[in-house]
Amino acid sequence: LDNVDFIAVADPDKEGRQKAVVETGADHGYASYHDMLAKESLDIVSVCPRWVDQHEEMILACLSAGCHIYCEKPMAHSVREIREMTNMAKKM
Repeated sequence: LDNVDFIAVADPDKEGRQKAVVETGADHGYASYHDMLAKESLDIVSVCPRWVDQHEEMILACLSAGCHIYCEKPMAHSVREIREMTNMAKKM
């Protein structure tokens, strides 16, 4: 999208992170999304890890950092996880 700048990507896999930086043109790459959220001012984060069991923790961290979320399906393993995420998002 013309109106989107990729500021940073986070991936614990070094090769995957480097590939994502090149493909997106991101300014920074982080091994930890916690570090990325702490150091960058982001409007929206695309949550798309390789494993669904990480979505809830990542989404809650992004919401805590004040970021909007785009998440690939499936979003969660359970209705409880979805409720937790939507309840936190409603507080934002």
